[in-house]
Order: sequence, then C-alpha cells, then structure tokens
Amino acid sequence: MHTGLFAQEGFSNSTENMDRALNAIEQMVTEFTKEEYGGVVTAIELVNEPWIDAYMPNNMPWELLEEFMVRAYNVVRQSETILEGKQEVMVIVHDAFGSLTDWTTVFFGWEGLGHNWTNYALDTHVYQAWSGITYDEGHIESACGMASYLEETQKSLPVVSIQVAFSVQNL
Repeated sequence: MHTGLFAQEGFSNSTENMDRALNAIEQMVTEFTKEEYGGVVTAIELVNEPWIDAYMPNNMPWELLEEFMVRAYNVVRQSETILEGKQEVMVIVHDAFGSLTDWTTVFFGWEGLGHNWTNYALDTHVYQAWSGITYDEGHIESACGMASYLEETQKSLPVVSIQVAFSVQNL
C-alpha cells in the first residue's frame, strides 16, 4: 500500500488504522488473486516507506512495524488464491530506510519474526536525488557502491528496489 498505515504519505500509529490497513490488504489480495485475473498479480508490498523511530524520530516504534508486518503477511497468506501452476503471491516488505543488515539479522534472521516466511523480498529504495552529489562520476560511484551492498545482502535474503531516483544537476 503506497498511502496508508505508517507510510510517509499518511501515517498513523493507532490500532484502528492498523486494522483498516489489514482489511484493505485482505480485500486487495482476495480480489486480485482470483482466477479471472489469470495470476497477473504476483507480488504485494505491505506498506510503502514506513517511518519508524529508530531512523526518523517521533514516528512509530519498530515493534509496532514488526507486529503489522507479521499480521499483514498472515492476512496475505490466508486471503490469496493460488492458481494451478502458479506460486503464492510474493510479500514485499519495505526496509523503512534502515540498514539492510538489520533486516537480515533482526527480522528475517534465525530468531526473527519473519524467519519462516516463504516467497518474500525486502524492498530498498535507491535514492540519489537528495544526496548532494553534483557530478556525474559521483552518481556512478554511488550506484556501484549500492550494487555491491545489495549483492551482499542478496546472499541472505531476496532484495528488490522498486523505487530508484537519480538526480542530475543542471549546471
């Protein structure tokens, strides 16, 4: 969900809003995994760019995000229709602008709440638009550095980058 519970475009930390978001996910998954759509929906991101206290003060605590992610994952698994010859819907979790290493060891690590999930990926957004880089070589160096970081993380869990924003200065 791009706008909703905990997302930058309309976050709210209330339990009532969590229930509303879970209900919306259930309705979307139930509808768009029906046979009539022929399996066109292959993935769903639970919430886009959630803001948490650890990385952006005065936002939701990590524990509340964990609770939402686990509940939402279960809603997807209970609501989806798996068509013959297809696999379950991929569940995508945004990294909340945190360290990919934290996700590989904390949430998806052996004792983490997501350690037994199936068909999932972590979404990290690669932004250079606000990096202050003012020369072409800097963008190339930054992208290459991110590539090796993503490659290393990919050894522990599936990683996707759904949003990428580069910025080129007009000189």
